Amino acid sequence: MGYAAPAMTGERPIIRIEQASKTFRTPEGGRVVALDRVSLSIRSNEFLTLLGPSGCGKTTLLRAIGGFEDFDSGNLYLDGESIAGLPPYRRPINTVFQNYALFPHLSVAANVGYGLEVAGVAKVEREARVTAALEMVGLAGMGGRNPRQLSGGQQQRVALARAIINRPKVLLLDEPLSALDRQLRQSMQIELKTLQHELGITFVFVTHDQEEALTMSDRIAVLNQGSVHQLGTPTEIYDRPANRFVAGFIGISNLYAGRVARTGQGIAQIVTEQGLVLMARSDRPVGSTVDIVLRPEHLALGGAMPDSFTIAATIEQLVFVGSDLHVLARTTNGEPIRALHRRSQQVGLDGLAQGQEITLHCPISAPHVMTADIPAATASTMAGA
Repeated sequence: MGYAAPAMTGERPIIRIEQASKTFRTPEGGRVVALDRVSLSIRSNEFLTLLGPSGCGKTTLLRAIGGFEDFDSGNLYLDGESIAGLPPYRRPINTVFQNYALFPHLSVAANVGYGLEVAGVAKVEREARVTAALEMVGLAGMGGRNPRQLSGGQQQRVALARAIINRPKVLLLDEPLSALDRQLRQSMQIELKTLQHELGITFVFVTHDQEEALTMSDRIAVLNQGSVHQLGTPTEIYDRPANRFVAGFIGISNLYAGRVARTGQGIAQIVTEQGLVLMARSDRPVGSTVDIVLRPEHLALGGAMPDSFTIAATIEQLVFVGSDLHVLARTTNGEPIRALHRRSQQVGLDGLAQGQEITLHCPISAPHVMTADIPAATASTMAGA
């Protein structure tokens, strides 16, 4: 189910995509829909992430912005002018690919300055701009090295320097951190965001890693099956997902289908298919079929809380993850439920054990109610369990 992005006000987008569709032919003679009438506006100087599972259309969309793919229908505008059909070398857009695509026989400096050399930029200016670009990405003094003499993180910086040296209006990044180990990847996430801020240009970043998207982005476009399901800030995407897919894909969720049983004073009582009673702030009418998402960190094992409701459950598994303790449980109605506790903020949890009966407390303001994507008669699920 597609998502209609709200109109942008007071700010002209640097990139505007209108009703873009793209299909590919399969070896068996069929067709796969990569993009299905996608409309998206990207602001000047923002870090926008295209996020979604493999095959959702995010890389196809990125390649089309760069000029490496053409839409079957729809249009693409840069600064208000159509660039549909314009070849990549005529677009003020550069791309950092997943494999970096460095020339192994050239030095780091030659790799970075290659585009300037092709464009006929004078040697003195070229060398000055190469030096400045290498300094900006933290590789000052390494211009004489061969790419094979660099670590994965350093090679990624070379690819970035080569991409920004032509001073593009837009920089496209196709999962450039995927080959790095976790610690280096986390470090590079912060560096990339800092670099984008310093350069003051638009970054369009592709990833399937939700943590990466939440860490780096000004806004996130969540894609699935060729459609944009939601466009918003990381906080909006996490706290107020547009539908069941977004709620299940972003973060860990307790996700249930149910119906509104009672309402009053802006609070709805929602009953899931297995009879679990939840409370939430909502103006949905009685009888409405809804999906409801409840984040594990909003569930507490402590004492009574003001403006909250309780859920009785039995612990099925305890998962220790460093600073966090994940409590996987099942309610008395049979619904799976997960609670997350910061060990530094919780006391008296050391005695928890499998099979123990517990009471979870949840603020009424915590659950998020969505229009149901599927009939409430389907079994409720818990994403990420």
